[in-house]
Amino acid sequence: MIGYDFDKTILSCDSTFAFYKYCLSRNPSMWGNMFYQAGIGIAYTMGAMKKTVYKEKMFSFLKHVKNIDKMLEGFWKKYSKKVYPYYLRQRRQDDVIISASPEFLIQPLLNKINPTATLIASRVDPYTGKYDGLNCYGVEKKNRFIEVFGDIKLEAFYSDSLSDMPMFTQSEHQFIVKKGGQIERLNAFIKMFNGL
Repeated sequence: MIGYDFDKTILSCDSTFAFYKYCLSRNPSMWGNMFYQAGIGIAYTMGAMKKTVYKEKMFSFLKHVKNIDKMLEGFWKKYSKKVYPYYLRQRRQDDVIISASPEFLIQPLLNKINPTATLIASRVDPYTGKYDGLNCYGVEKKNRFIEVFGDIKLEAFYSDSLSDMPMFTQSEHQFIVKKGGQIERLNAFIKMFNGL
């Protein structure tokens, strides 16, 4: 069993940000919410709110999306080409995709490129933006993985970010995905420093 982060690991961009821009360009009513979105972004950057609270407020834009299923279909028709070729070459039926992005956003793509893969992601209501539980980020990814599979080791874990160190520690082999989809083994010094 091999695990993967999603944004900038399987997909070459951040799916949440890309989906927000896609919806913004097709839902004029969202423009009235721009100052609010900017304000919460600044507040989060300054440490005035926790990540899950910020994300929930950010995803409140979903209230302005008239037909979420149609929007997701159009979004993935455009953005599915941004899946890194390395993943399409090596995907396996028992892959585990673990992401901070919402389940509702990632699942339609997985249904097409790897329908048997297990998805563990943030549980977000696609109509209101409300979260069920914590944002699936950092140590929460490891917690959610253990909830589903128990405290087992993955064969390998792929991510673009060291924020996924908790999942790297849950795997036998660790790989960093660089911009452009180049794969590198996690630096030996970083592994030693973090007690892998």
